[in-house]
Amino acid sequence: MRCGSPSTTKSWPAPPIGAAAIAVTALAGHVTADQATRPGTAVNIVAAPGATMNPGVAARVGDTLGGQLRVIGQQGIAGGSSTVTIRGRVFFNDRRNHGLFSTRRELDGDEGTKCGTDGLFNDGTSCSLHWLAGYYMVVDVFERDTGYFAPSAWDCTQSDKLASAAVGYNGSFSVTFTPTDECDSDDWVNPRIALQVRLRFNGDDYSFSMNHDDGLSSSPYALYYPDATHDAPLMVTAGNTYELVDMAFNPAGTSQSVANDTSIAANYYATLVDSV
Repeated sequence: MRCGSPSTTKSWPAPPIGAAAIAVTALAGHVTADQATRPGTAVNIVAAPGATMNPGVAARVGDTLGGQLRVIGQQGIAGGSSTVTIRGRVFFNDRRNHGLFSTRRELDGDEGTKCGTDGLFNDGTSCSLHWLAGYYMVVDVFERDTGYFAPSAWDCTQSDKLASAAVGYNGSFSVTFTPTDECDSDDWVNPRIALQVRLRFNGDDYSFSMNHDDGLSSSPYALYYPDATHDAPLMVTAGNTYELVDMAFNPAGTSQSVANDTSIAANYYATLVDSV
């Protein structure tokens, strides 16, 4: 489990109650893009009408790569998949004295229990780290562009939101989206994706948020997901599913067991969720 950047040490409050996989036929079954360009890999790619071939795998029908791979149909990713799916899990150090703990799951899938501000379970054993699911936290998917010349790159943007998904009671989320990237003058050939987890939920029946207490900002507390950050986004290719490491909703470089503004906000957010 990994996490995000530093903050000031606080004391725990007592919150109120309440590279792409290409599907192929014949011979190899499945190969990856880099395998497909190696000599000795002989496969037929079955393309779907209207789909787009992953750049670098084959440029057009009839192309041969590595002396072995030959495209024999329409250009396209096998099966016509033009989407990407990213899955992961988000947890926070739940140190509340009151809450609906059993509605959440722990890292191992067990039903959640109470670990209060004193850092002890009900039986007296220590629990300074007590990871419970970040239920109803929201994961935003952003496509990132860098290195382009702004005045002429009208089709580029630093960060473009593509999709969002709420975290479930067991900490898991799954988001499927089309990895669009109209920018052709940035540093990357394939789309690069950043994931940001925020403490704000907007639904049809209710909305709630934990915002920074600076009197100026209306933005919620948020952290970037490990391996898919703003500065080091994840490279994706249509047709793939990516399983990411677990995320601890705590700023990187800070103690996971000592309270900070972000971890405290996560605890209050959990109480908001419990009250809905």
